[in-house]
Amino acid sequence: MKKLMVSRKDLKNNLKVVRKILKAQGKDDCGNFPRIIAVVKGNGMGLGLVPYSKFLVNHGIDFLAVANLEEALALRQAGIQEEILMLTPFSNEKELVQLIQNKITLTISSIEQIELIEKIAKKAKIKIKAHVKIDTGFGRYGVLYENLQNILLFFKMCDTIQITRNVHSFCKTNG
Repeated sequence: MKKLMVSRKDLKNNLKVVRKILKAQGKDDCGNFPRIIAVVKGNGMGLGLVPYSKFLVNHGIDFLAVANLEEALALRQAGIQEEILMLTPFSNEKELVQLIQNKITLTISSIEQIELIEKIAKKAKIKIKAHVKIDTGFGRYGVLYENLQNILLFFKMCDTIQITRNVHSFCKTNG
């Protein structure tokens, strides 16, 4: 049986090097330094979701990405307060409510999702952070690139959804 060995010392050093490189690149269109999103889905890629995430947080990572609701909730239940992005779309209204209650950043890939988020967030009188998932040709899920401008225009009409700063063209035109 093969075994994955990860050196904590090397991982810590790699994080330091990557942060230094990102800082040297300067600020983005929104005036912010780029952030590192640590993808910890799939049980932390086999390293243990919670221990691996805590290690990353303790070494400067402030943004984690997971695959599903269960992983997001496990991190919140473990006391992790950093921003968490769910990479896959939510599947129903009940799941969406749980994500919102736990302040999980959503991945949005359709107007139908936007409409449901807007309905629930207005009722709760809260703002929701979201990423826009763009299908660049692999056909998995997401907004087709040629429809991106229409989706972004739809977002502009929403009162409750805040597109995260990672969509540079949106930040550039909307501050």
